[in-house]
This record gives sequence, C-alpha cells and structure tokens, in this order.
Amino acid sequence: MSIKNTLTAIVLASVIGLSGCGRKAPENYIQGEVIERYGNITGLVESSGVLFGNESVKVGKPNYVMRVKTEQGVYTLEIDALDTCGSFGPQTIYNVAGATKVGTKIRFPTKVYNSNLNNQQAGFSSSKVGKLDPDDIEILQ
Repeated sequence: MSIKNTLTAIVLASVIGLSGCGRKAPENYIQGEVIERYGNITGLVESSGVLFGNESVKVGKPNYVMRVKTEQGVYTLEIDALDTCGSFGPQTIYNVAGATKVGTKIRFPTKVYNSNLNNQQAGFSSSKVGKLDPDDIEILQ
C-alpha cells in the first residue's frame, strides 16, 4: 500500500506540474472598430531592379496591420504572420485579413504572455502598439 500511495502522489504531482506548461490564455479583452488597414498579404513585393527589360518581383514576408478605435483609445495591431505567439486555432493572417475591413468590429486581448518562434513577445506597449496571434482576434460582424 505504501508504494501504491507514493506512486499515486508522484503521478498527481507530475500531472499538476505539467498542466501549467504551454501557452497561457490572453487576458483583458476589449472591443473596437477597424479604422485603417495596411499590409502585404500576397507575399509579392515589386523590386527596384530590372530583369531582362521587365519589372522584376521578389517574394516578401506577409504582414497585416490594423488600427482599431476603442473606448480606451486607438490600438495598432500587427498580426503575427508565423501564427505562433498566442492561442491555438484555425485563424491565420490570411483569413483574418480577408474577413476584416474598415468598419469591422473586433474583440482582442490587451495582455498576452507568449512569444513566437523568433522570441518576439505578443501583447501591447504602453503606446497601444503591439503584436497578436491571429487566433486571439475575434471578429464580431
């Protein structure tokens, strides 16, 4: 019985300890309306060089930025193209960009405790400028 109790205690302690690992849930959600959008979703950027008499094109990293008016002021949100710094889910930079336009109401967290593969933190500075995972954005309309 003593060995069984000891093993049970070890298993329970391990499960409790491991349950704290992983991504933490975002906090302090606020709601706002998209007032401006910027970005390069296609991944194609015009090059200044000329190749064989035609304009050349190079592939660029996709990016998407929204300015959102809230009751707490205007927030500038960069959407993480790697989709790795917040909640798990199906949303990507591409489908969030396609589903939002000027006037779209969204809900998003102001506190996020994770970083992406490049160790870039998600969340906002005191200037209300920051980066979020696409899955942390809830599209309301």
